[in-house]
Amino acid sequence: MNAADQSTQLADTVLARAIPEWEAVYEPGNVSDYLIGYANTEAAAKGAAIAWVLSQSDKDPSRLEWVEQGGNTRDHDHWDDLIERHDDGIDTSVGVTVRRRLHPFTASDFASAAEESTP
Repeated sequence: MNAADQSTQLADTVLARAIPEWEAVYEPGNVSDYLIGYANTEAAAKGAAIAWVLSQSDKDPSRLEWVEQGGNTRDHDHWDDLIERHDDGIDTSVGVTVRRRLHPFTASDFASAAEESTP
């Protein structure tokens, strides 16, 4: 194994250990996702997500509820959306999701297009 391969393998190992598999994300419609944070457990990710929502809005925490959306996407096997319950029976999405990645991040996930085209 050459030095470049060893360096990539080391980076992959470090990333897999450093970035937990649970992520809390804010998805405001048809725009980019905004990372709220990573966590080691589902409960911690949900706690961080709710704390972030409450810091950004005046929502009543007693009206917030997690709804499982399944998962089984190419990148995630578990996916929950945060909704807000209303008195009229109509629930609305808060735009916050907690999901678990199927695969750890690798160095190539963070490589720029220029780096990827370099032989």
